Amino acid sequence: MLIGIPKKSFVCFFCGLFLCALQPQKTYAQNGYTHAHRMGGDIDYDGDTDQLKTLNYAAIGGTHDLQLSSWGPYSKKYAGISHIADIRSGLRFDLSVVISQNEHKCIIPNVRFESGYHPWQASNDLTRYSYRYELEWKDQLYADVHYQIIDSLTAAVAIKYVNNTDQFQQLDADLMASVSYPENYSSIKLPVSPNMTWKNAIHYESLQFAHPNAKDYLPDNGWLQAEIRDSRFIDGRAVGKNFGKDSGDRASYQLRLPAQFQNGSLAIAYQLKVGKKATFKLSGLVNKTVVLTGTGKLAWKTVRIDRYSKSMHPSHLELIALGGDGNGDGNPVDLNGFLIISGPKPQVKANLKATPATTATLATSENSFASILDTLVKTQPQHLIPKKVLDRPNQQLFLKYPDLPIGYTISWPKDQEDAGKETGKGSDTKIKTRVRVREFQNDQLDVFYREKINDHVSSVFRGNQKGDYTALGLPSLTLAPHSQKWVYASFSVTHKKQPAKPIQYHLDSLFTAADRQGDSNAALSKDILPVGKKYALGGQLLKATLMTNVTYPIYTQDTYIRHFTPGKWWNSIYTWDLGFIAEGLIEINPSLAAQCLNAYTTAPGSWSPFVFHGSPVPTQQYGFFDLWNKTQSKPLLHYFYPRLKQYYQFLAGHAKGSTTTKFKSGILSTWDYFYNSGGWDDYPAQVAVHRGHLDNKVAPAITTAQMIRVAKMLRMAALQLGKNKDAQRYKSDIITWGNALQKYSWNKKSGYFSYVEHSADGQSNEQPTKPFLYQDSIDYNKGLDGAYPLLAGICTPDQQKTLLNKIFSPKHMWTKVGISVVDQSAPYYQTGGYWNGKVWMPHQWFMWKTMLDLGRGDLAYKIAKTALDVYQQEVQASYDCLEYFSPTTGRGGGWHQFSGLSSPVLNWFNAYYKIGTVTNGFEIWIRQQNFNSACDTYNALLSFDDATAPHGRTMLICMTPNHRYKASFNGQTLSIHSPYSGLLAITLPATNQKGRLIVQPVD
Repeated sequence: MLIGIPKKSFVCFFCGLFLCALQPQKTYAQNGYTHAHRMGGDIDYDGDTDQLKTLNYAAIGGTHDLQLSSWGPYSKKYAGISHIADIRSGLRFDLSVVISQNEHKCIIPNVRFESGYHPWQASNDLTRYSYRYELEWKDQLYADVHYQIIDSLTAAVAIKYVNNTDQFQQLDADLMASVSYPENYSSIKLPVSPNMTWKNAIHYESLQFAHPNAKDYLPDNGWLQAEIRDSRFIDGRAVGKNFGKDSGDRASYQLRLPAQFQNGSLAIAYQLKVGKKATFKLSGLVNKTVVLTGTGKLAWKTVRIDRYSKSMHPSHLELIALGGDGNGDGNPVDLNGFLIISGPKPQVKANLKATPATTATLATSENSFASILDTLVKTQPQHLIPKKVLDRPNQQLFLKYPDLPIGYTISWPKDQEDAGKETGKGSDTKIKTRVRVREFQNDQLDVFYREKINDHVSSVFRGNQKGDYTALGLPSLTLAPHSQKWVYASFSVTHKKQPAKPIQYHLDSLFTAADRQGDSNAALSKDILPVGKKYALGGQLLKATLMTNVTYPIYTQDTYIRHFTPGKWWNSIYTWDLGFIAEGLIEINPSLAAQCLNAYTTAPGSWSPFVFHGSPVPTQQYGFFDLWNKTQSKPLLHYFYPRLKQYYQFLAGHAKGSTTTKFKSGILSTWDYFYNSGGWDDYPAQVAVHRGHLDNKVAPAITTAQMIRVAKMLRMAALQLGKNKDAQRYKSDIITWGNALQKYSWNKKSGYFSYVEHSADGQSNEQPTKPFLYQDSIDYNKGLDGAYPLLAGICTPDQQKTLLNKIFSPKHMWTKVGISVVDQSAPYYQTGGYWNGKVWMPHQWFMWKTMLDLGRGDLAYKIAKTALDVYQQEVQASYDCLEYFSPTTGRGGGWHQFSGLSSPVLNWFNAYYKIGTVTNGFEIWIRQQNFNSACDTYNALLSFDDATAPHGRTMLICMTPNHRYKASFNGQTLSIHSPYSGLLAITLPATNQKGRLIVQPVD
């Protein structure tokens, strides 16, 4: 290759297929790992742990971003490739491919709704990925659009057109370039001047509400406490959330004074409703009481700063709310920030371009200062239209957007005729090489582009001008029946004001070779058990969907980050989904899994105990548990344990401000933070609680059950680290919560653990509870919530038997597509709900793991096998990766490119069909493990959850097939169940004593 594409780029793409992507000895090594196939103890993660600690720290001051390329599938509008020039800015350069058939039908790959394209392949490190555009269903006429990240400055696209029809086809492709601004991008700005300093109010030293609410201690989305975001503010954000409403609300700041400050004025930028007032006492830099009066828009209150003396006026400033009139509760104010302007007058005149009259009074008159502040604040438009330079002789188009610090050069090969030799009888050998450049000035392409597609004269199409797309039309071509062709382009970053120098390259040698390899499943199947090959497509498309569901910018923790999302319809942080994405990433790229977990945990002492949005299901705890059992990385354990402990302490009610333990019964509740206890939006009992405004009276079972299991997992981690006091605290919680569920929640009549209804205030020391009932007679918790104490490991043998019958009985929760969230015999069960009457993967994953803990490998297999069959069937039919599945139709539904809660499909595939995979529930802590090179001998040191009574537990081990195996634990021979050659389901002895498991072939 003339452009120096590293050899590993080929390898990464070859591993892009599901069959190869999950081969640890190959893909992990690409990221610096040595897989446990080799004897010799722990996997060394020291380097990656250091990277987590310093990840973009110098650039963005945080550790929540992903270690991905500046190029990637980050767009939130149209699928393609994006570039991040400066991660702090939130600005993004996008390039998408629009493909047209015979100049009428076109596919515009909108990520916000079903638009005819499908994520198709992705490499483990996301340096290569592709989408399939279906022009004529199914695979009659299609285009595979491949993106390759070559290095930090260069990326490429190759379009493979395939015509499997009996007709000639004309196909066109437009490369659509645009710039995207972040949400809440400020519409105003202040000038830069040496005699001015600005401090946004959100960057306080401390902030306290006189009457805090629960969410003050667990801010949504990992935002700063009291932060609001809106384009009407300078910097697009401010302090709000009712700040200033109550007397005693306070905030303190360290302000930076302009250089050589002698005197001047402080201006407070704020917003209040028209006619409303808020009074604050200022102390420090200024000692004065001020009254803010509302105008309904951004306003300024100016205060004179006397001659500066460090001993008299430190740069510290504190505001204390005194109410609307200074005597009582007042009005909430949106506090934008503080502007300090100093003399001397000539500097003001030179830098602010003020008139002589205003300059003369600026430093001495507060009223005059206030009168010119509006002239300082300028509008800040979004510059959507780039400078364009088309260089036909060198096959280049140069784009420079005003607000991006760099330019972009799009290049295409000089001789497309030689770039991709077509195959098939009757192929046309000529491709038109002349390109065209057009401009679509509209915010959306979906309708506007289609309206203009037959205008062959115009080059600029003016729509609402809220967006701008520069369209580089690649050569139009004619595709003969049953043939294929390729076209190519590359994208380069240049820091100059002119196009990059032309580069000669032969992209065809990269893309066509990779594509041929990607089509050959047989060459990649040596680590997949033969019985698992039928699930390859489902895994391939889910992996591609998961890896390309990554966006920028997402705002959290005072910065912008790259972030995985459940689907690009959810443009936000989402806590419980991302724990499952991390579980899927463990099977693809453990480093990315660790980074994904890291995005949701915070350093001890942080203002947010963890990054929170959505259902407070602590999936990051489970994700780390499985990451440990995959890697046995002590550095990662040391890094994550204090973060996970902080996360736990808040949900356990042990942290300041947490309200989860508000009920005397000891049953936990998270209603104060989100309406959804288990991610199941329309779970009937949950809906009834909120409909009846019973949040302060009724608690579910799942929250307490989940926290018992988390405490047990963290206890094993604490014992590994020698933190015996922590381990004892976890055990105390386990006992307390287990007793509470048994005493107050178990409903022998219904055979479920009930929602618990408390006395009026929930605080009575007398018998405070009763079951929460439907129509005063039927347990409202006939469903998975009522079975979750199984996961906690606190059920009696009779309860366990009863609940297993509920889960696996077709009369109750078992359906032809898996476990229903709601018992089908309940009067509130319905088939048309979102969760109610549907089958989802995440809670099935929890129950699958629980079956392994209970030693019921047979039931675990039933869950996983059914899920894999259902998922593969839908993917094969539609190429879509859907949210949920209907017991009525067997088909999938919901969002069509969904990866978050469906990621367990990747875990199930590996657990049962990927050689070298070890799987257990939540009660086995793997201290050491290794396979030999032939993957027919396994050796592990295991310890157990000794907060649970000893019992048999099942491990799944995928090994080289066509052998008979024997297993022993501490010398005791174990029975092995093998449903098919290569899969071993081994039930360990009923003990909590650690020991060594050895599995080897029978001679």
